[in-house]
Amino acid sequence: PLQRWRIRYDGGVHVFDDPARVPIALKPGAPAAATGHVAIDLDVTGLHAPFFYPNYRRVKSSPPHANGPIGFGRVIKRALRRPGEIVSALRMRSSRHYEQSVVVRGSITINGERFAFDGSGHRDHSWGLRDWAPSQRWRWLTGQMDGMAFNAMYLTIAGTHVTNGYLWRAGRCAAVDELRLENTFDDSGLAGRELRIELTAAGERVLITGE
Repeated sequence: PLQRWRIRYDGGVHVFDDPARVPIALKPGAPAAATGHVAIDLDVTGLHAPFFYPNYRRVKSSPPHANGPIGFGRVIKRALRRPGEIVSALRMRSSRHYEQSVVVRGSITINGERFAFDGSGHRDHSWGLRDWAPSQRWRWLTGQMDGMAFNAMYLTIAGTHVTNGYLWRAGRCAAVDELRLENTFDDSGLAGRELRIELTAAGERVLITGE
């Protein structure tokens, strides 16, 4: 339990050529997305024991976001949803939540074409309320590489900015004490493009960049 899983799926999926199209497809009246058939057979093994999130750490600034015009209507909407954000934040504090980096092996068959898979991944699990809708903005990142894995979360809710996460290295998991994040966005302002993240955990600092 909590160390190894067998995952299988055989059925239909929606297909997007650009991740920025996913939020658009969820809007009422949006055109139907393309569909396909997928068969998945994966063997998943945890790199470490599940990491239970400690208390969130409050920080001064919000996570990076695409700047855009803020009209009067948007200001009113923010003010009206603030009470709901506060209630949601209080409920989330009382819920349980863990994260776990994993290695994954198996195959994925897409529209009849089979691909062998030998790589890494991430899983998270929650008990209780996990409602991200009231959050003004949030960033949730994971990464796995040779001998190292991480999870980082940067959230703004009810006007408060918080971080959380862990760094797994040399067989040990440690809570993230400090998180610095910079990233750029595509023209839609929804999908990230370039990334720079600096994590400090148990006195060790790691810099990760990508695009």
